Amino acid sequence: MDFNIEQNIVNALKKKLIKNLKQDKEFMGLDIDELIVSSVNKICDNDLGDIDYEINKFNKNNEDKIVSEEKNILKRIINLNLPIEIEKENNKRGNSGVRYEKYKIATNHKEYLELGGLPVDFIYDYKKGFIKVLNI
Repeated sequence: MDFNIEQNIVNALKKKLIKNLKQDKEFMGLDIDELIVSSVNKICDNDLGDIDYEINKFNKNNEDKIVSEEKNILKRIINLNLPIEIEKENNKRGNSGVRYEKYKIATNHKEYLELGGLPVDFIYDYKKGFIKVLNI
C-alpha cells in the first residue's frame, strides 16, 4: 500500500476515534481531551508492531537476517527518531533506486518515511550499512 494512502487512513481513523472518545458518556465532563488525543496518537503512531512485522518479512526474504540485537537498535532508532546519515552514493536499481534518491537526504527515520522510503528499505539500508546512526 502506498505510504501516503496508509498514513491518510491512519490519520482519519485517529480523528474518528478521538471524536468518538470525546463524545463517550463515561468521559463527559472530564478535562481529558488532551489525554485522549495524546493516548490515541501514541497508540496509533507506535512503530514497534510495524517494525516487528517488517523485520520478520525482511528475514523471510533475505539470507542476511536481522538478529535480536539489531532489532533492538532499529527499534531505538525509530522510536527515538535518532539522527541518521545516509550514504549518498546510490547503488540501487529500479523503484528502490528511485526512492533512495529521494530519501537519501533524510536526517531521521520520520523524514526517511516522509521522503518516500519504505520501512523495509530502512531495514535493508541499515543492515547493508547505508545508514549511520549519529547518536546511539
